Amino acid sequence: MPEHPDGALGHRVGGGLIGLAPGVAVASIWVPTLLLSVFAPDMVTGSHQEHLPLGGLIAWLWAAAPTGYVLMATHAREESDDPSRWLGFELSVLTIWVVVALAGIFAPELVTGSDPTRIPLVAVVAPIAGLVATGFVALHVTTSHR
Repeated sequence: MPEHPDGALGHRVGGGLIGLAPGVAVASIWVPTLLLSVFAPDMVTGSHQEHLPLGGLIAWLWAAAPTGYVLMATHAREESDDPSRWLGFELSVLTIWVVVALAGIFAPELVTGSDPTRIPLVAVVAPIAGLVATGFVALHVTTSHR
């Protein structure tokens, strides 16, 4: 494969394609976000028990910033970087967002009132925690080799 000066797709390092790191890490954010949006419980309120897919409405907003973190971190990679750093980065991002999706989908809802109102609080808070955790992982991967 031809070697690109900017380390783009096609640059072989250690037998793997280091150029796939951005795509794999971004997919590791958006696939769990899609699953959370589809399968998270709805917020149910009012005497008519109206449903609002709160997790699905909010998760997309909170997944955008970690996407930027991932792209900035992978842009900072160098040709001399150890591929295991980027594999660890990808696995970390995947783990964070799988936990976000599982927590948002399966965590118990806050139930209140006589109607009752059901609020999927974890489906709202988990993507925010994923954003923060992804930011720390991206910061670590860009500064740990120096």
